[in-house]
Amino acid sequence: MRSRRAIQLGRALVGACFALVLLCAPAAATTFSPAVQTATTGSAPVAVAVGDFDRDGLDDLVSADAASNRVTVLRNAGGGTFTALTTANTGTSPRGVAVADFDRDGLPDLATADSGSNRVTVLRNMGSGTFALLTTANTGTSPRSVAVADFDRDGYPDLATADAASDRVTVLRNNGDNTFTTVATPATGDAPVSVAIGDFDRDGRPDLATADAGSDQVTVRNNGDNAFTPITAPATGDDPRSVAVGDFDRDGLPDLATADSGSNRVTCCATSARASRRRRPRPRAPRRWPWRSPTSTATAARTSRPQTTSRTA
Repeated sequence: MRSRRAIQLGRALVGACFALVLLCAPAAATTFSPAVQTATTGSAPVAVAVGDFDRDGLDDLVSADAASNRVTVLRNAGGGTFTALTTANTGTSPRGVAVADFDRDGLPDLATADSGSNRVTVLRNMGSGTFALLTTANTGTSPRSVAVADFDRDGYPDLATADAASDRVTVLRNNGDNTFTTVATPATGDAPVSVAIGDFDRDGRPDLATADAGSDQVTVRNNGDNAFTPITAPATGDDPRSVAVGDFDRDGLPDLATADSGSNRVTCCATSARASRRRRPRPRAPRRWPWRSPTSTATAARTSRPQTTSRTA
C-alpha cells in the first residue's frame, strides 16, 4: 500500500517539476530567416502589394515598376518561391499599387497611382492569369500613393491618391459601372507622398492620413459623406515619406507611424481624442445595375476578398 502511494507521489512530483521547467523556460524569440528567394520584376519597383490573384489560397505579390510603366504579378508557387505570372501596362511611372475587387466579380483587381500621367489605372483580373485595363481616372499632379476604402459606404471600394505636386488628396468614387468620379479634393500639407486609411474618430467612416514630406507633418481628414474636414496635423521627423496605421498602445484607437527619411527614424503619433459618441452608421446596400442579377450580386458580395493597400517610399 505504501509503495503504491510512493509511486503515485513520485509521479506527481515529476509532473510538477516538468511543468515548472516549461513555465520558467524563456519564450522562443521571433526571428526571420534569410531571404528565401528573390523574384525578378520590371525596372525600378517602388511599391508592392499582396493578393490571392489566382485564387489558390496562397498570397501572391504585385509590384509597381516605375521605370517600366507596368505592374509585375508574381505567383506564390508554395515553399517560399514566387514565379512571374503576368505583367500589365499602367500609366507613366506608377508609384503606388493597391488591391481590391473593384468590379465585384470575386477576383482581386489592381489600381496604380501613375505619377507621370496624373491618373490612376484600374486593371481587371480576368481570372486566367492576366489583367486587362478596366478604366482610368484623373487625379491631381504627381500622385505618389493610392489607398482603398468604401468612403460612401455603398459596398463598392473607392480610391484615394496622395497628389504630391498638388498638395491635396483626390478621392475617387467607384460608380459601380467600371468608372470612377472625383468627389473630393481635400487640401493637405506640402507634398503629400503617402496616404493611409483609418477610422480615427470612431464614427464608422474611413478617414484619411497623409505623410506630407514638404511640411514635416501628417494631415488627417475626417470623412462625412464625401465632406472632408481637418482633424489634426501632428508634427513628424524630417521629410516623412510613408505613413501607416495601427493600434500601437492597445487603447482601441488607430494610431499613426511615419517613416522620416531626413531624420533616419520612425515617428509614432498616438490618437488622444475621445472616440466619437455618434452612432455608427449602417452600410448602405450595394447598388444593383441592370446587367447584374440579384443572384450574381449576392455571390460577388460573398466572395469578395479583403482589400490590401501599399505605401511607397
